[in-house]
Amino acid sequence: MKKTIAVLGAGNFGTVCAKFLAENGHDVQIWNWEGDQEPLREIGEYHENKTYLPGTTLPKNIIPKFSLEEVLRGADIVCYAVASTVLKQVFLQSVPLLEKDVIIVSLTKGMDKERVDIFPNIFAAAVENDMAHRIVTISGPAIAGQIAQKNVTVMAIAGKDSSAVSVVKEVCDNAYLRLIPTDDIIGVELGGAFKNVYAIALGICDGLGLGLNSKSALLAMAINEMAMVSVAMGGRPETLSGVAGLGDVIGTALSAESRNRRFGECLGKGMNTQKACETVQQTVEGIESTAIFLALAKKHNITTPIATMVQCAINGTRITQEDIFALFTL
Repeated sequence: MKKTIAVLGAGNFGTVCAKFLAENGHDVQIWNWEGDQEPLREIGEYHENKTYLPGTTLPKNIIPKFSLEEVLRGADIVCYAVASTVLKQVFLQSVPLLEKDVIIVSLTKGMDKERVDIFPNIFAAAVENDMAHRIVTISGPAIAGQIAQKNVTVMAIAGKDSSAVSVVKEVCDNAYLRLIPTDDIIGVELGGAFKNVYAIALGICDGLGLGLNSKSALLAMAINEMAMVSVAMGGRPETLSGVAGLGDVIGTALSAESRNRRFGECLGKGMNTQKACETVQQTVEGIESTAIFLALAKKHNITTPIATMVQCAINGTRITQEDIFALFTL
């Protein structure tokens, strides 16, 4: 059944999600924050987001909207794809405008720094119980440019309400995109939130000239660290072994395109954090994610040597090959 879907966030991922939803036959409305509306003008005029997804022609049934009131009017499903730093603010602004029976979908990877909590929990606390039950999250290895090229992509979808999960899965699935359902919201959210911590770690390995032997061993340890924290918070370890954990870490940590991996590579080559950020020229989400992850680990009395090493590197410590090797002897 055709749905009216609002996508909040016209960055590369929000735009590519609008693209496949529109190609699947749905009416898609897209919005971006008031300080960056050029992508909306480009979509309306050229059917292309020249700013964030250049070279990709977008379906004509993606309609740009310039206010929250407009984009949310009549929406059956609302997908939040804004940056994690502003997600809570945007969500709270949108709550009074949501349709009564709306399904809420979180596409943003990260956690709320203030409350040190996953975004579905932040959402649930701000709405009535009936609406809170229809909150769904999607996460996994999903490089926007590859989805735009219709490369086969598999992600996890999690929610408490199986019927809401089924509706979102039905509107998203197509010949090249598949969502794997689960009820482990915590595991799916933590996999997406903290994969960037370990992308930085593997980037440091690249900067130090270490090969796949070293990075593969580090990757195995990384999944174990993530799983321990997830289980302590009520998640399931097997989720972190699937696409939302292992798959997302591989897709980010071994990708030449990954901003967090490139940031780590700069650190491994001896740059400080400021210089590394200037070199990457994009927001490095893993910097904030590392601090949040370590706070959670401390809260649950869990030792996380790789994440601790990443924080030391961010703080200015020069990491050596000997430091990497020492991780395997702890």
